[in-house]
Amino acid sequence: MPSTAPEQGHPILLSLPNGPLYLRQQIGSGGTSTVWRALLPTKPTSTFYAVKIVKTITGNPVEAKKVDREFRIHQTLRHEFVLEIVAAERREREKMGEDEWPEGLYIAMQLATGGDLFDMIGE
Repeated sequence: MPSTAPEQGHPILLSLPNGPLYLRQQIGSGGTSTVWRALLPTKPTSTFYAVKIVKTITGNPVEAKKVDREFRIHQTLRHEFVLEIVAAERREREKMGEDEWPEGLYIAMQLATGGDLFDMIGE
């Protein structure tokens, strides 16, 4: 999987009401997921979101249930300090040009700048 995207970005078929998101740059990764900075090009301004790609977990039903449970809980949360999910869908593995995107859960949410929780705890 690439770490940066070309000029506009990699289009993904995860659309918001205003149009499709374009993955621009990988900004984080973990054991089963990657997080990308994504662009929603709208006029007169553009908006950035975070897209978390959680790879489908095979062979471990307990972990798969944990991921699903965490996602369902996150969808219901509404608080100023919790990033809002704006779109989500399960996607099959697909190839776009030279890039290959994994099967999994694609979650678009507000983009938080300035680091993560662990950065704040360390300060």
